[in-house]
This record gives sequence, C-alpha cells and structure tokens, in this order.
Amino acid sequence: MSVVHMPAAPSGPLEQQVRQQYAYLFQLAQTLNRAMEQAEGQLPAQGAQTAGKQEAQERRRQAAELKSLLVKTADAVHRELDLLQATLTGNYVAQSDFGTYLEKTSQEIEADPTKLERYFRFAARIRAEAEQVGVDFAAYKTDVEGYIRQGIVGYDGTTPIIGIAIGQDIRTTQTGVETERGVFDEIDKSSNMSVWTTEKLSFYIGGQEAAYFSNGKLTVAQIATDRITGSGKWDVSFTSGVKYKWIGG
Repeated sequence: MSVVHMPAAPSGPLEQQVRQQYAYLFQLAQTLNRAMEQAEGQLPAQGAQTAGKQEAQERRRQAAELKSLLVKTADAVHRELDLLQATLTGNYVAQSDFGTYLEKTSQEIEADPTKLERYFRFAARIRAEAEQVGVDFAAYKTDVEGYIRQGIVGYDGTTPIIGIAIGQDIRTTQTGVETERGVFDEIDKSSNMSVWTTEKLSFYIGGQEAAYFSNGKLTVAQIATDRITGSGKWDVSFTSGVKYKWIGG
C-alpha cells in the first residue's frame, strides 16, 4: 500500500494553493481505494480458510457418527487380525550364610496391527538370617508391575491417535463402538500414567489430566521449584522468600 504523506504547507497564490490541495486529495483518494480493494481481496480468503476448517470439523463429526451407526447396525462383521504373543521370564537367586535373595522378572508381549503391549512384572524376596546380620526383619518383599503400550492410544472421531502410554496399572476400555466380534478400545485413563503423542505429552493422576506440555507451553496447576528464569531477562529465586534479579544485561 502506498504511503500517504502529510500535505505541504500552502504557498504561493490562491489558485496555486487550490491546485496543491486538489492534488493531495486526489492522491489520498487513490490510496484509500487501493487499500479497500486489497482488504476486500483478503477478506474472502480469510473467510474461506475459516469456513474450510469448520467444514473439516463437521465432516469428522459426521464420519464418527456414521462409523458408530454402521458398526452398531451391521448385519455381518468380518475381522482379521495377526496376533503375536510371547512371554519372557528371568530368575536370579543368591544364597549365603546371611540369607537368601530371590528375584523374578517377566515380560509379556502382545502385538496386533493396532498396538504393541508390554507387561512388566518384578518380584523380589529377601529371607534374612536376623541373628547373623543384625536386622529387625526376617523377610522382605517387593512387587512392581508396569505397562507400556505403543500404537493407538485414543481416537479423534474416526482418526486413530498414535502414541505411547506408560504406567504401572493401565487397562483398555471399550469406547462406545461395540460389536459381537470386537470393540474399538483405547487407554483407560483412570490410572496414573503418562501419554505421549506427536502433539502432546500428558500426565494423568486419578483419572484427571494433571498436566500437559503442548505447542511449547506447559500447563499445570502447581509448580514446585527453587528458581525460574524468564526469557533470559529475569531470574526469580524462591530459596529464601521471593527475589527478582534482572539478568538481561
């Protein structure tokens, strides 16, 4: 867009001043007309972009509803899946005059075209000769279970969300689309876990999304920290009260 300059101070005879003012007003009218033409050309493009997003969202919604209707009312269902299952185990035993240490580990692996699931189990037992080692217990045990799921962790309408879920007690849940031959399942987020996708890292506690990191921004209800640096300009310390220090140079 052309730059509109302020009119020069009138000079010369009255007729010359009138011509100067007319020339300025003519230039101003041309500039404003071009600006309006550009604005009118941009508005339809922006409106079309917004309309395109709304249309895409509406299509996803309709596709999800149609998928649910088709699956629930299907007269015939045919489903084929290649399934891989394996179990890996390990045992470790150490014995001495002071007692016995027993460790058992196992991993169950199950894979199909939609996911890879791995269940981990760890169990350890200590039997102590209390008189020999001077401890106040005769036995001690530890049990830990973990779960990792890679593949489909949820759905956005009919579009699968690919990611990784990590936790200690994770289950899958049936989510509305149910048939006699199978269900579309996703992660049951009622357990404590973290879920990674290409766009988001979420932390779930007690079934609630307690925090998430997305688009370069961390969203969380509470932060425990000793120091925060803001944009490389401010240093905020909480070690003894709140102290602000300018470090921007």
